[in-house]
Amino acid sequence: MAYIQNTKIPTMTVYCDSLNCQSRNPFTYQLGSPIKCPLSVNMILSIENVTFANTFPNITSRNNKLSFTINGTNTQITFPVGLTSVFQFKNYFNSLSHPDFKMIIDETGLRIRFISSTPASIINDVDLGFETTCGEIIGLGLNTANEYEFPYGANSSPIYTILMERGFNFTGGNYLFLKASNFNFSNIDGSGVMDETMLRIPKNANQGFIINYRPSDPNRMLIHRKEINSLAFSLVDQSGALVYPDELQIVLKIDFVVIADQVDAGEGSIDYYFKKFGLPEDEDIEEESKQLGV
Repeated sequence: MAYIQNTKIPTMTVYCDSLNCQSRNPFTYQLGSPIKCPLSVNMILSIENVTFANTFPNITSRNNKLSFTINGTNTQITFPVGLTSVFQFKNYFNSLSHPDFKMIIDETGLRIRFISSTPASIINDVDLGFETTCGEIIGLGLNTANEYEFPYGANSSPIYTILMERGFNFTGGNYLFLKASNFNFSNIDGSGVMDETMLRIPKNANQGFIINYRPSDPNRMLIHRKEINSLAFSLVDQSGALVYPDELQIVLKIDFVVIADQVDAGEGSIDYYFKKFGLPEDEDIEEESKQLGV
């Protein structure tokens, strides 16, 4: 819904800089002067600007395991957490993998290929302690249910070659989500679950550079409160895991508006007519039938 600034109360801007926050993760601010809303109006909150450095590791404890079986022997390689390129990833794997099972990079197709001289496959057996959690970054194939299927064996020539179905992705995800833990928003995620997301932020800067995002059309959210005493923000990645920026700057804008009376969304429908005027009597139906010649 588009909310129109229809009061004379000036817009309020709030500058939240993590250098001045009271606590981190979430970044919490206790306002010395609470933001108060007159009884006759409502507050509309929007995010004007978000700034932080893109220094998050792309290899984390959630995606750093790769397991395979070759010659009947299972092996799991755990990659160190940090910022890692696809070539560093390959070199680390090849230094620890079986001599007959190596990773190569197809720089033309941007895909990873595993080559072997004997039958081999990528596995995921949590019960036995052999997990593969790096499917997204190496480009493992997904079925129609959007799930990885294991074991993932040879599917290309020459024989015993395992070619990834998708391109590798070492960006660490394309988006981050800004959440506020002390507001009740009606936003939902892709599974239909309501959450506290205020803004989806694209990673518009390379690793090591500053992400500066200013929405071209800010989402204006109605706040069902009459006073704001504190603010608390956090960032999560696309899997919902918390990420920890070194510093975080957020510019908020608060407008004060009078919300127009709600119009019944069903107005004009038969159900709306019967709900408002009731069901017609039998005499009315007979008279209408006569007029129509029925």
